[in-house]
Amino acid sequence: MHANGGGARLFSLVGRKVLRANPKYINYLAPFVTYSLTLLAGTGHTSFSVLPVIVEVAKGQKIRPCRPLSLAVVASQVGITASPVSAAVITMSAFVEPLGVSYPLLLSLIIPSSFLGCALAAFIVSTFLPSHLEGAVALQATKQKELPEGARLSVLIFVVGIVAVVLYATAISKNVGWIAPVHLPRNGAIMAFMLTIAACIVFFCKVKCNDLVQTSTFKAGLSACVCVLGVAWLGDTFVKGYIEPIKIHAAAWITHYPFTCGGAVFYKHALIFTSSDHKSTHP
Repeated sequence: MHANGGGARLFSLVGRKVLRANPKYINYLAPFVTYSLTLLAGTGHTSFSVLPVIVEVAKGQKIRPCRPLSLAVVASQVGITASPVSAAVITMSAFVEPLGVSYPLLLSLIIPSSFLGCALAAFIVSTFLPSHLEGAVALQATKQKELPEGARLSVLIFVVGIVAVVLYATAISKNVGWIAPVHLPRNGAIMAFMLTIAACIVFFCKVKCNDLVQTSTFKAGLSACVCVLGVAWLGDTFVKGYIEPIKIHAAAWITHYPFTCGGAVFYKHALIFTSSDHKSTHP
């Protein structure tokens, strides 16, 4: 993903054009654009580049920027649960396949349902919440950036790679069984496919590898990786040492107070992702 610097810019440029071409529908288009970016890339970090454009377009229509911004940010994270190349979908498929839900069936369920959820949220915000600003609004236009050479080719390679991932994941699904026995599991296959895609993009699109580490997408992804891995490693080290008493007390709490499970999951995600998001949005 991070080797596809030109492709990420092309995705971003298309999203910006869509937003500027239809400013009156910013509350609907903002979440649609960020959702689509995440769906294709498997990470919400690609949506950072369109956030300034959302603010600019919203102010131009005298719409409170917090409305489309909040919708866009939430949609970018919801898109992770529907992306064929995201770890969340791969993990979910491992849980539901023994229950008879194949990988393509899972995608056919979560992609439309997550998209409709974002669309419903946009409708509620646009219809029932006040969104217009009062008085004059100062606008500061964002500068258009030229696409690097090979950007369109890199997107083509990336999309072909995503299709290959979906086809392979479908072929090794227990409910499909086109490939048996399975020597390369789905999560390992995704890493292999993504590394191959990155290598092809670097070779055929003549990407300067020294410039990759300076891109905002690379910095955001690396920051998130270090933060998430660090907290996960620390948490795993602590939990393994006290797993038995944790099981006993957690089971008792959840049995008597089931709602505490949702609260625990919510605060766990807040702990893991807050620091990485803060660093990502303030390079």
